[in-house]
Amino acid sequence: MFQENYARHYDLFNHDKPYKKEIEFVYSWAGKPKSIFDIGAGTGSYWKYYPKGTIIFGVDKSKDMVWQSKDVVQADITKYVYTKERFDCATALFDVLNYIPKHDWWKNIPLKKGGYFIFDVWDKDKVNKDGFKKTTKVVNGITRTIYPIEGTNDSVDLNVVFGGSDQIFNELHKMYFYSMDDIKKFCGNDFEIVEVKPTKTWQVWYKCRRK
Repeated sequence: MFQENYARHYDLFNHDKPYKKEIEFVYSWAGKPKSIFDIGAGTGSYWKYYPKGTIIFGVDKSKDMVWQSKDVVQADITKYVYTKERFDCATALFDVLNYIPKHDWWKNIPLKKGGYFIFDVWDKDKVNKDGFKKTTKVVNGITRTIYPIEGTNDSVDLNVVFGGSDQIFNELHKMYFYSMDDIKKFCGNDFEIVEVKPTKTWQVWYKCRRK
């Protein structure tokens, strides 16, 4: 119930994200790919910022996100195998990888040899240095409060409380933190890190190439 309601308002709560800027950055950094395999695509609302004609296939674990977009397939990327054509680029944007505890699935990403896998994750050192605090956001009379419950050096449990004056929902999110050494392990023999772009925030960008 909560997931369905939160999914309905996902874009509302994220309307101030710099989608256009980030998509333009990703597209240019990836060498202007003609086709993209998007992991954790959500509603796919930010796809509109890619140039017209770009072929995009999305995968998301949440059925409540997927029903809003006919171009996103419900699937758990850790178990999903796409058997059709391979893509010029793969993406996992907006901290998607921080929601995934195991990363032995990279080898199954349908990416062409030499193609780039571009993603952003939280900087593990910055996260552990700053720690988590309660945050509240109100949009159009709907309130979302995120409470940190329990954390370690590698993960944190966040209780997300969401709703209006008539009804309140809550959901537990577990987030995982990864260092560059972790990313190198995830690459295995299939990928190599080509470039890393830190930011002033927790966000750090990785560009990995399929060998």
